[in-house]
Amino acid sequence: MKLIFFYIFIIILNFNILSYANILTWESCVKTIKTHHPKLQQATERIIQTKHSKDKVTSQLYPQLSFSSSLDDDINYSSGISAKQLIYDGNNTQHQVQQSTYDLVASNLEYQTLYEGLLYNLRIAFINLWKSQKLIDILEIITKRRKQNLDLVQLRYQAGREHYGSFLNAKTKHLQAISDLKQAKRVLNLNKQQLNQAMGLPINKPLYITLNIQNPSSSKKITPPNFQELVLKHYDYQLWEIQNKSAQLAIKIAKTDHLPQINAQMNSKISGSDQVNSKGSISAGLNLTLLMLDGGKKEANIKQKQSKLRETDLNKQVIKDQLLLKMKESWIAYQNKLDQKRIDQEFLKSSEERAKISEAQYSAGLISFDNWTIIEDELVKIRKNNLIAQAETLLAQATYYYDLGGTQNYEN
Repeated sequence: MKLIFFYIFIIILNFNILSYANILTWESCVKTIKTHHPKLQQATERIIQTKHSKDKVTSQLYPQLSFSSSLDDDINYSSGISAKQLIYDGNNTQHQVQQSTYDLVASNLEYQTLYEGLLYNLRIAFINLWKSQKLIDILEIITKRRKQNLDLVQLRYQAGREHYGSFLNAKTKHLQAISDLKQAKRVLNLNKQQLNQAMGLPINKPLYITLNIQNPSSSKKITPPNFQELVLKHYDYQLWEIQNKSAQLAIKIAKTDHLPQINAQMNSKISGSDQVNSKGSISAGLNLTLLMLDGGKKEANIKQKQSKLRETDLNKQVIKDQLLLKMKESWIAYQNKLDQKRIDQEFLKSSEERAKISEAQYSAGLISFDNWTIIEDELVKIRKNNLIAQAETLLAQATYYYDLGGTQNYEN
């Protein structure tokens, strides 16, 4: 018998450990997305590729050493070593190295932009799942209350103090509450899959989770930040700056592309059929390469790069204005949701108090069923509206932080 209890204890313990391991907080969701989301892994690979591309361009500034060897059917052999070092190319290679550095910075900014977007999507999925869980809690209370109301009306109907229509009305509303609860549970399962997807996990991975979000205080006054400064720190604007610098360098590269290129060269060679008859040679010198005629290709390339720079310059104000307006719009929307949430909370308090009084009055026969059910319906509606207001405030907060362009430091 003791052995049976021991096995039961082990099973319960393992279940609790499994459940605990799948309880997710916001912080654990963020850690998961960093390590599991395939889009972030792809962006990381692009950064690695850009870094190797930069190394490849930089290698042109260092000495190039090569070895060659051959052997024919008559046992005649030849071996040689040649070295080459770039001396002058009008800083063309240095400009390419600098441009590849800008490309690497741009890849990192694109990674951060992608990460912020995925984090925003994760926050939305997190809030929706939290909302579903809270809605089920509310609907369970509503279902229980509808059952109590039904029992009360049924007693009054059986005592001849209420008509059959009131009884059917209360019964239908109880059935509706049960149906709403079933629907909410279906949505909850879908929201769990959406959260898995947002974290980069298989959507059918089981989750045993309890989410808790600290709602932003509706009484807390948020001072508008310096939007102009935030625009200059935004990833989109920083990316424009890098692209603009890269476009300027592209013009320099195009202008120096056809300048003379001077390389220092040294060759050492040994050949023969045996050690006695072998001979060697060493040579060193400078190699000059200059393109004399290209049919206007150089000028066309320069003009193309200059046009690209003008296009980039024109985009500067467009980006700044878009970011500025987006930040202001999301800040206003966030403030409006905070105000509405405060009002909905007051409505909920008054409605709950009114419902308590009306229930006592109906039980005592002081008000009619029709008046009482109106108050009960209003309580149900306001409870749902209050949850919606909380969720919309959290969504507005997420959008506000996302539009600011920085890491989303939520209150939990």
